[in-house]
Amino acid sequence: MKTIRWILMVFAAISYCGLAQNNTWSDMYGKDFKVPNGYISSISAGSMGEFIGGGFWSIHEFTSRELPMYNIAKWLDTSWTQVGSGAENGVNSSVIALCQTSQHLYVCGPFDTAGVVPARGIGRWNGSSWHSLGANLLPYRSILSINASDSIVYVGGIFDTIGGSAFISIAKYNGTTWSGLGAGLRKISTERSLSPFGQVYSIVTKDSNVYAGGIFDTAGTIPVKNIARWDGSSWHAMGAGINGRVNAMAVLPNGNVVVVSSRDSGTTVIENHIKIWNGSEWNELPAISPQNSFNAVALDSSRIYIGGDFSVDGSDTNRSLAMWDGNAWQSVGGGVWGTVSTLCFYNGSLYVGGMFSSVGSNSLQTWNIAKWQVRDQDTIGTGSNQSPTSQTITSRSFPNPSGNDEITIEFTLMKAGNTTIQMVTTEGQVIEKLASRYYEAGTHSVTWKVSKGASSQVYYCQIAQNGEIKANKIILQH
Repeated sequence: MKTIRWILMVFAAISYCGLAQNNTWSDMYGKDFKVPNGYISSISAGSMGEFIGGGFWSIHEFTSRELPMYNIAKWLDTSWTQVGSGAENGVNSSVIALCQTSQHLYVCGPFDTAGVVPARGIGRWNGSSWHSLGANLLPYRSILSINASDSIVYVGGIFDTIGGSAFISIAKYNGTTWSGLGAGLRKISTERSLSPFGQVYSIVTKDSNVYAGGIFDTAGTIPVKNIARWDGSSWHAMGAGINGRVNAMAVLPNGNVVVVSSRDSGTTVIENHIKIWNGSEWNELPAISPQNSFNAVALDSSRIYIGGDFSVDGSDTNRSLAMWDGNAWQSVGGGVWGTVSTLCFYNGSLYVGGMFSSVGSNSLQTWNIAKWQVRDQDTIGTGSNQSPTSQTITSRSFPNPSGNDEITIEFTLMKAGNTTIQMVTTEGQVIEKLASRYYEAGTHSVTWKVSKGASSQVYYCQIAQNGEIKANKIILQH
């Protein structure tokens, strides 16, 4: 094992240069009590929007605006909205995990109905209605993790059957049928646990590789330790594995895998619970607090965020949330007063969910959901009314540079008003208008669906409001 700083050099090298950062906790949820009345176990933010899942049944509780929302909700501009109207509102038991593609939101947990659709353990929301994924699980089994692309959905948990076929603790769905990943993931029965099934708490993918983590000791037919890699046809061990339950994983831009874990009650080994797999060996980040729990991990362009129940500096005033900046662990705005269960970084903001009552050094009240804003301000602009030093409009885009078919532009307006958003070339030629409407003050986002004929060059997303023009440079690399 090696304590590493060098392994993140590639990761840090892609961070956006020449940008000023303004890090603050947002009061968007705590203000007017825009919070769920229960815990948050998962957050998914992407082109379909921002969703939370967990165990709750209303928003705005104890106010005249209380609105029933069953275990899942979507943030729309300035407030939460139901996922499905009337009888289709939410799912009928708690949500464990969420993930989304460009067209679908996938939900898993111990429910058997999504909206009014029978969907035991897994549901799919297409933006207007709920659907099941073929035949689902038999009773008394659990799906604990999910990962999806536009063509394949991977699920993991504690199960032996999906869709009428035997698959052990991990399976994939191609939109029509279920199939297994080899012989699946198993755990040898012991006096502590008679179950032969593995427990899969996290799944991440990179290219053709699928990484599964949890509690198991056999992947296919090979011995492993709580983590394994599927290459599309067979399972592989990842060194000596992890001595503890793998709770969450994330893939760095260079392909390395960040893993956070907690101590398995069946082992006496105490070790660092934040590690990185570089393809051939494990490396450790410096320990934060090895006796406490680590539940979640998220990445932005040059930082790793860790959430759980721990102390960053040994005090109770800086808890449960930390950031690795490439050299050391740092506080994230004073941390969270409570437990962090899930993290999601999207569009320049870190979304934090769990069971807590306030965030930050000043104890900003917000229950179970919070947003840490990282605004990267690009002062490059075009147009005669451009004011590089103005703070009335700020914006950034993700990913950037990009070879993706979709690029998301997040922008913050300090004032409400009619706003036009369009893509222009370096010569000022308008190639596409993304929006032209009235926006309230606050943070919003639009998506540029890049045409396949768009050439690799520099473009600008030009945002105009009340005589001011802000232009965000986007580097397209096809």
